[in-house]
Amino acid sequence: MVMINPIPSATTSKGQNPWGIGRWTNIPIFGKELQQTSLFNVYSVCNTSIESAGSTNVVKQQWRLMQRINRQQHPHKEAIDNLIVEIKRKQRNGTR
Repeated sequence: MVMINPIPSATTSKGQNPWGIGRWTNIPIFGKELQQTSLFNVYSVCNTSIESAGSTNVVKQQWRLMQRINRQQHPHKEAIDNLIVEIKRKQRNGTR
């Protein structure tokens, strides 16, 4: 994600998917009265079946990474579920 003036002056931090698979990045932007809005840049694999995905297909690659950390859900569904968790966490902390 690239930000061009004057928006960088309204940002204080950046974030990313904490599971190490690189599914998203986010940047909080502060507006009037310091109201915070997070902009997300999201990447998710297609909902291709694990069985039919080739060995170098990103679906299969993410599936293997997830199995190492005992996650058995399809990478497409996992990405959506993880993003929902992150958005809800930000909302609890007062982010739009």
